[in-house]
Amino acid sequence: MESAQDRKAFIDPLDFAKVLNACPSTEWKLIFALCRHGGLRCPGEVVALKWQHVNFEAGTILVHSPKTEHHEGGAQRLVPLFAELKPLFLQAFTEAPEGAEYVIGRSRDGGVNLRTHAQRIIERAGVTPWPKLFVNLRASRATELAGEHPGHVCAKW
Repeated sequence: MESAQDRKAFIDPLDFAKVLNACPSTEWKLIFALCRHGGLRCPGEVVALKWQHVNFEAGTILVHSPKTEHHEGGAQRLVPLFAELKPLFLQAFTEAPEGAEYVIGRSRDGGVNLRTHAQRIIERAGVTPWPKLFVNLRASRATELAGEHPGHVCAKW
């Protein structure tokens, strides 16, 4: 029987670069990058992100968190617009239809299974899919940030 420990994986930056290169659109690159570089939960936090929550001038992203909103102060958090994310946001913004409200538009439909599509992209990249696709992307970013910033700062993001 597989344990929770067996389902943990660190997503190597080189493998992640292959996955990004295999993405069929800027939107898919941003979905992956929001999880891996921004530490957002997918699908909840990723598909809820609106353009009004991205502050290019301040270099921040206001993330609304359905998973933790019932905790005091857990409804939202401010995440840095990390350097790895900014070019993808700018590209997505230029490609977004006039008046677009949500950052992720086409993949918001409840009938779209993000995990299935993500797994296909990972396989197309020639990378072995890791367990808990989106959770391990987020955990990989947390591991990296913990080596660069104090723990309380990382936890806040």
